[in-house]
Amino acid sequence: MGQAPAAHPLLGAAITLPGTGALAFTGRLGVDSHPWLGHHAVHGTTLLPGTALVELALHAGHHAGTPVLDELTLQAPLTLPDRTALALQVTVGAADDSDHRGVEIHSRDADDPTAPWTRNAVGVLAPARPHEAVALAEDATVWPPADATPIPVQTLYEELADQGYDYGPMFRCVRRAWRHDGAVLGEIALPEEALDAGEYGIHPALLDSALHLTDFLNGDGPADGDQETRIPFAWTGTSLRTAGAAALRVRVRSTGNGGVSLEIADRNGEPVATVGSLALRPVTAQQLGGSALPLYRVEWRPLPGSDGTGPAAGPAVPVTVTLAEWEKTRDGGAVPEVVTLSVASTGEDATVPVRVRGSVHEVLDAMRAWLDDDRCSSSRLVVVTRGAVSVDASDRSIDLGAAPVWGAVRAAQAENPGRFSIIDTDGSHASLRALSAAAALDEPEIALRDGLVRVPRLVRTTTPPAAGEPAVEWPTTGTVLVTGGTGLLGSRLARHLVTEHGVRHLLLTSRRGPDSPGADALRTELTDLGAHTVTLTACDTGDRAALAELLDRVPAQHPLTAVVHAAGVMDNGVVDAMTPERVEGVLRPKVDGAWHLHELTRHLPLTAFVLYSSAGGLILAAGQANYVRELSASEGLSLFDAAIASDEAVPVPVRFDMEALRARPDDLPALLRGLLPEGARVGTRPGADPERGLAAEDGRSDAAGASTAPLPERSLAEQLADLSWEDAGRLLQDIVATHVAAVLGHDGPGAVTAERGFLDMGLDSLAALELRNRLSGATGERLPATLIYDCPTVVAVAEFLRTEMVGERPETAAHATGTTGAAATGGVAVGVGLTSLDADLSRIEQALSGVAANADEAARIEQRLRSLAAKWADTHRVTTVPPVDDEGLAAATADELFEMLDGELEA
Repeated sequence: MGQAPAAHPLLGAAITLPGTGALAFTGRLGVDSHPWLGHHAVHGTTLLPGTALVELALHAGHHAGTPVLDELTLQAPLTLPDRTALALQVTVGAADDSDHRGVEIHSRDADDPTAPWTRNAVGVLAPARPHEAVALAEDATVWPPADATPIPVQTLYEELADQGYDYGPMFRCVRRAWRHDGAVLGEIALPEEALDAGEYGIHPALLDSALHLTDFLNGDGPADGDQETRIPFAWTGTSLRTAGAAALRVRVRSTGNGGVSLEIADRNGEPVATVGSLALRPVTAQQLGGSALPLYRVEWRPLPGSDGTGPAAGPAVPVTVTLAEWEKTRDGGAVPEVVTLSVASTGEDATVPVRVRGSVHEVLDAMRAWLDDDRCSSSRLVVVTRGAVSVDASDRSIDLGAAPVWGAVRAAQAENPGRFSIIDTDGSHASLRALSAAAALDEPEIALRDGLVRVPRLVRTTTPPAAGEPAVEWPTTGTVLVTGGTGLLGSRLARHLVTEHGVRHLLLTSRRGPDSPGADALRTELTDLGAHTVTLTACDTGDRAALAELLDRVPAQHPLTAVVHAAGVMDNGVVDAMTPERVEGVLRPKVDGAWHLHELTRHLPLTAFVLYSSAGGLILAAGQANYVRELSASEGLSLFDAAIASDEAVPVPVRFDMEALRARPDDLPALLRGLLPEGARVGTRPGADPERGLAAEDGRSDAAGASTAPLPERSLAEQLADLSWEDAGRLLQDIVATHVAAVLGHDGPGAVTAERGFLDMGLDSLAALELRNRLSGATGERLPATLIYDCPTVVAVAEFLRTEMVGERPETAAHATGTTGAAATGGVAVGVGLTSLDADLSRIEQALSGVAANADEAARIEQRLRSLAAKWADTHRVTTVPPVDDEGLAAATADELFEMLDGELEA
């Protein structure tokens, strides 16, 4: 086609224009074709780094015979969309009288040939001057200089993330840094997966990482700065001498007025490039074309290794039986590794709310029975629905009655890792054949479509419209209904609609309406802000007739034009404690209210129909609190606008701590695994030790002769094995205190008193489960759900873990071996402690009679007493005492359990 290869990874073709010698290079850029570009985001917007524009200009200049980049000014950030690509053009003009050439870089939507071009950068290229070959002003062969002062870099990228820079592994290349003679020195190395460094003049990720050192020029790093987010603006005097380096030695100096200069050498100190001056300019999220926070959506991705006939060959598929078949084994038979429960909302003629209740209660009952059966502790219950989730546009018919089951199962999964999973099928023969194999996969949620295994992953949506360009027009003459309108969320949203969207007529409902605290003040405030009418009324949205009457009263001159359903009731509790009454209290305002609003307004030309939901419906807090950051009110409202402007039916407005996600890439909840690129890791690549310097690419030792390969991580069990019994206890106590502090939101373990009871610290049932799950992950041990209640202090939990992982105190075990009639427990022979144990039981009995407890607490205490009695009966059975059958034990009251214990002790 008359084109020539561009010979560059970011460009596809080149063409020379006749007569003038001008050149044009074309390319197509996207995170699909160049995944590493997705590792560079600023304020939540994925940007082509300015260093890539420099690399493109240098490459074009090399082909044009003008390899020196005299200047390059960035005129518009080049934002990269998530699901489409950009067409790129680099043009080099004809040479002028001094042999200089102009260079420009443009981009536009690659799929829309009518889209306008955006000029992203413009500059000037100059010919090479042999007598001015690239040279370094200061020696880089001795590295670092003997009198250089080390700068800690371990927290650099965490601090940069707080400043607005969201760098993935490809752009986290700073390994070491020093101060020397007013400059900052650094060692930069690409991660090992960057295998194409030799195809670039200077890899954009490598040069961009060199700029990260600039934050050390005016302090100890980003935390000491003014917290501005700055990006490259104008490059002057940029020359490249050696291409293809994968590791660099960099010297950065301030040139005044916010500018810096760079001298860059390879790992041997030989010159690579110089930048005479680089000006950096602050940038805001709005200037980048959207919200400071990204919006997410759930994407159902084919699982790698699966095809249209089901999952690929893998481990042997365990025996799978139905719940009904499992029920038949409850008289003592073995439980298979996987048991399936098929759920479908019943009664096609029933309303959606009625069908929801049937399926939710069925699943909750089954999960409670599963958790109560000790034989199931090593097995998994797989709930199977049909058409309960929408995977793509082809899923047009959704079983709304069964859909809420997914939320119930997610709650159980968060509280009991590994015990539950859920699969949705399309009913096809291929999917039914693939069901058993899919149930064996290590995925908590799966959809089977024509036998293809698809899994949900949270991904960013396309960039929302820029600030000041709302995609939804809220009619000023219409009425907007906000349920829960006097509550915290509803009232803030009402103010936002008036001030930011020009809404003038509001209908705010709540359970108490005008009698709600602060209702009069809210009406006055909204009127002062510009609202013409503010109607506050009491209405139970779960009552269809009452809601219909309310909507009939909306005046014809201001018809209903939008609905925002923000009403709801919170009743947090663990799955074991979810009674039908508690479930009903939550379902009525949310499920019934939403369905009634839908039925009563479906005939109206609404501008928006918005349903508020907790992010916990997708991302539960148990065990994941270190990933989900809190949103401020302004951030939440900004994300509301972004959600309305998006084309997603179920947008997910959350804020993630990306540093926390990257810290444990192999231990992420399945839904969050799509937020990190495949193979993403934090730290150095093999052969690059941040404490010792850059290693040669062949894995050899550094100049000092020390091996630079990272040491393999040791498990906690291996660490404990090398410690004394006392030191093992201290280590475990520190670990427990650290996780308690994290669950309670303390700054560190120092805020936790080791002997203080967990309940006194404020640890509720959900937090107790999160702590149990955290400790299970940290220790690799399967811990009981009642751990925090059986061991109610940090010290007690640490002692329990030490016994499980290390064993009893050696001298205690030896003593017990030679002792007749008493087993050693915690260093005290049981036979010696029966008198005090009996006294303790008497005190417990007195305490129980004088304690007021709600239903949940009473049920939990009773369950613990039953568990203790069962354990005592199992380990201290005396043949003269009639055994207690399991059924009788399960039905025993607390007083009866104490009588059983007294009988055992007396015997």
